[in-house]
Amino acid sequence: MPRRWLRLAVLLTAVFGAAVGLMRARPYDDPVLRAFLTPPEGCAAPCFLGVQPGITSLDEAVTILEANRWIADVEPSARFYDLHWSGAQPDFIDADSLNYFMGDSSVVGQIRLRTRLRLGDVYSLLGAPDAGYWLMSGSGSGVFHARIYSQLGVEVSGYIPCPNRRRDLWFMPVEVRVHKPSAQLMENLDFQLTKQLRGIC
Repeated sequence: MPRRWLRLAVLLTAVFGAAVGLMRARPYDDPVLRAFLTPPEGCAAPCFLGVQPGITSLDEAVTILEANRWIADVEPSARFYDLHWSGAQPDFIDADSLNYFMGDSSVVGQIRLRTRLRLGDVYSLLGAPDAGYWLMSGSGSGVFHARIYSQLGVEVSGYIPCPNRRRDLWFMPVEVRVHKPSAQLMENLDFQLTKQLRGIC
């Protein structure tokens, strides 16, 4: 009897493992998340819902965003323009936190969006980024990680406490920043971050 149960347990484990493997191997695509993270047709990256940092004027950005069904209105406050969500936005947007774009002279500088996404959600859709960086907190209690998709002008970042493991990165909550990374920043980035993680904390 024990041998029969052991065989059954081994069989179930193998079936479950195969199912998980197939799910991971299957191409992942979420059209709503893709619309959130990638430029719409006819809008060169970086671009969020038709707004291009460094190109779109502040007045144009307000008009474009307020015409989007995800956004109820845009509230200017000095150099910051707060986004107020309509309720039709995707669930992965954290509407209770501050979401905004910043003015850079007369145009949009960068767009910062708080989300309920995990880094693994972004990796699954966009694949591995081409650059990144990390910063240790002043107290040494955790690490700030950033990943940059330079062709899209998308940076995702988050914080994980110490001690941590490599797999903790997959589940790290992230915010999204849409901007054009400077050439100087890209030249100084080292992307061996996952390999370094054990030595960080």
